[in-house]
Amino acid sequence: MRIIFFGRPGSGKGTYASRIAPKLGIVHIATGDMYRTHVAEGSPLGKLANEYMKQGQLVPDDVTIKMFKERIEKDDAKKGFILDGFPRTMEQAKALEEMTDIDIVINFELDEDIIIEKALARRICENCGNIYNIADINRGSLRLPPLLAGMTITRR
Repeated sequence: MRIIFFGRPGSGKGTYASRIAPKLGIVHIATGDMYRTHVAEGSPLGKLANEYMKQGQLVPDDVTIKMFKERIEKDDAKKGFILDGFPRTMEQAKALEEMTDIDIVINFELDEDIIIEKALARRICENCGNIYNIADINRGSLRLPPLLAGMTITRR
């Protein structure tokens, strides 16, 4: 199964992808993680991407597309994947269309005030780097409970 999660930053794409992908036996491919892996490995694409990121610029499409193509060719992506942050541009979308078929696209839509509330409640574990959220949003039919599973809380 090949899935794309679209939505604004903070809408829940990464959170849901990281929880759903293992249940489906597929991988979660996040563009940001892909960049960080290449940079950490010191790959030629990672060095190039890092130059743009250090300057606060977007990584060019051609670099992102090459990284993505390499990523989906790995064995763990053969059964499928959930994409989070790719494609972001028409050029990336066209390249994706040439590389593989997509089974479903899910667009996460949340009001701006809810995204802000979620962003302010985001926490990152100092020990493992996992992202959690302490917001407890309950508005009409919308229920977004805190995501604390596995979070280690330490006092200073």
